[in-house]
Amino acid sequence: MSDADLDAVHARMIAEAAERGARFAAVRACRHAPTDGCRCRKPRPGLLVSLCAHLKVPPADAVFVGDALSDLRAARGAGMPGALVLTGKGRASAAEVRRAGLATAGVFDDLRAFAVAEVGGG
Repeated sequence: MSDADLDAVHARMIAEAAERGARFAAVRACRHAPTDGCRCRKPRPGLLVSLCAHLKVPPADAVFVGDALSDLRAARGAGMPGALVLTGKGRASAAEVRRAGLATAGVFDDLRAFAVAEVGGG
């Protein structure tokens, strides 16, 4: 995905969330190739660690929501709970994530279900 395409995805995500009353404190992405060996590409936790530092939030007080085993491995490596959503790759990843004991913050049908469980409301 090009930088421009990723920026467009993020812009749409932020706009759609805002239409529903939600906001993001920050949006980050690793733009490295899998062969680059960077610390920020999942399952390595570097991106999550740096984001928590930027936001001044201890990792244990955050929850990382993902749809893949690599997402939840990154969460564990960063010292934060991980939640699995069953959208995207989530259904295919669910059994493997459960066997690894990585969905410590729960398993949810989608991001909305996670948000409702976390903050309540609808």
